[in-house]
Amino acid sequence: MINSGRIKRIYLDELPPGSIGMGLIELIVSKEVQAPELVKTLLDRTKTEVENDREKQGIIELLETVLLSKFSQLSRQEIEAMFLVSDIKQTRVYQEAKQEGRQEGR
Repeated sequence: MINSGRIKRIYLDELPPGSIGMGLIELIVSKEVQAPELVKTLLDRTKTEVENDREKQGIIELLETVLLSKFSQLSRQEIEAMFLVSDIKQTRVYQEAKQEGRQEGR
């Protein structure tokens, strides 16, 4: 798996201060009260600074994954409140949950 090219090694000391990558690290180690503001800031920066749509979507999904694992005690509505509704609806997790709901409804 490591030699497949799908994994990229990133050294923390090589990330530029103030970068989106460092912001993601800060989010991971942040306290719960700081997370919503960090997420909003990272989301806004991602939208304006990242031109590649695939990379942009990957960052948004990573933000969601961090929130879901870091704040597993929060409800879906509370996590959605940290994102703009349109952003969360674009994530893979949301789309998969929506599809599962449709299948169960049938």
